Amino acid sequence: LAWKQLFLSRAKLKATSRTSALLSGFAMIAMVEIDLDSQNPPPQALMIIFALTTTVLISVHLFALMLSTCILPNLEAISTIHMKLSDTSDSPHQRLQFYIEISWIFSNTLGIFLFLIEVILLAWVKFYRLSIT
Repeated sequence: LAWKQLFLSRAKLKATSRTSALLSGFAMIAMVEIDLDSQNPPPQALMIIFALTTTVLISVHLFALMLSTCILPNLEAISTIHMKLSDTSDSPHQRLQFYIEISWIFSNTLGIFLFLIEVILLAWVKFYRLSIT
């Protein structure tokens, strides 16, 4: 059971790393590369909401990425060193389970929810001029 939990924690952190890096990278590029119409700019309130959502999205994903980057090497080392042993008492995965779950929740629940909001706001900002004509 301890090995199963160790491998599950390791898989969660790997998935968190990939998901957070991908989605935060997309959000950064979307914010930087957005091309706005200078004749019919979106309302300032919409732009503020878009900027805040993007900032929170990037922050949430980078926090999850930081947690997984800090914890994952420890789990990788324990799983490769002690593979032939049946003892996982030296493994930090039980002590750090709270942080592993926080990383997982931030990346795959809150982060994906914020990403969906980001896509909606991005489409609204990008195609705002079409909605007023």
